[in-house]
Amino acid sequence: MTISFIIPVYNTERYLDNCVSSILNQGIGEDLFEIIIVNDGSTDSSAQIITNLAKDRNTIKYIDSENLGLGAARNKGLSIAQGKYIFFVDSDDYLFDNSLPNLFGYAASVSYDIIGLDWAEVYSDGSVTRKERKSSTYNSLMSGAEYLSKFNLSGGVCPYLFSASFLKEKSILMPEGIYHEDELFLSETFTYAHQIVFVNQLVYAYYQREDSITNNKEEKQIRKRICDTIFVLDQLVSLEKRLHLNELQIKGLRRKITTLSVDFIVNLIRFRVDKEMVANKLHELRIRKLYPLPKAAYSWKYNLFLFVFNYESCIVLASKLGLFNKD
Repeated sequence: MTISFIIPVYNTERYLDNCVSSILNQGIGEDLFEIIIVNDGSTDSSAQIITNLAKDRNTIKYIDSENLGLGAARNKGLSIAQGKYIFFVDSDDYLFDNSLPNLFGYAASVSYDIIGLDWAEVYSDGSVTRKERKSSTYNSLMSGAEYLSKFNLSGGVCPYLFSASFLKEKSILMPEGIYHEDELFLSETFTYAHQIVFVNQLVYAYYQREDSITNNKEEKQIRKRICDTIFVLDQLVSLEKRLHLNELQIKGLRRKITTLSVDFIVNLIRFRVDKEMVANKLHELRIRKLYPLPKAAYSWKYNLFLFVFNYESCIVLASKLGLFNKD
């Protein structure tokens, strides 16, 4: 079996059928893949939809769980996956038509630790914004550490295939009970990975819905998201100390820590937190020696951000003005 698709579900009755159908209708022999659907304590009609989808289909496996969160649901799927590769799919997203046949051939031919795919953001009005990677990365075999040292790593796990044997060998699982679990999982897998490759194939559609976890703007959720970023930063710093990393791995991991620190500051501004919270959270970065941000030749955008936002007063002002606000 080539690919195990793992789909966590929580109250996505409007999108679930389209998500699963986008995999089933690719013209791939059902002996080549499995779909593992984990119902994470849904309270809508998702459970019935899953039951209907799985009826008379051996390729669909259904796990019913109490609500433990995205990371735990994905881990439940990982625990029974039989495929050579793991493909995480969110239940409100889908795969583009005719995107899998070539990918299956690619995945079956050679063993990689990670295969990166192209993705697009899809909006309710039908518009599509494709997210392409640097052209130099396509079809070039490299280590994860080499990629981390040169490029900014996308925060989501969905546009990637992960070798199941690689994850098992390195004992890598999804963090549970936090936001930003993708950041930690991706950082760890890329730090370890010896062979990664990126395929110039548009596969994954991120549906941009207003009520998603990412777009939740309730104060309690905002504070948890910010606090969980600190937790992830601590884990990444700990990762560097715990593992016997080579020079390139350390370089790549430190760049990832810095770019996540930048994202943290952007969220302080985007969520328009008050002056007191800005001061408190920047203090947390300072005691971890992550702020002020380090001088590094990452990109002109990073240098510009550094020039402006290495000053607390600028962050406070930007937050008041609503800079980076999606609204």
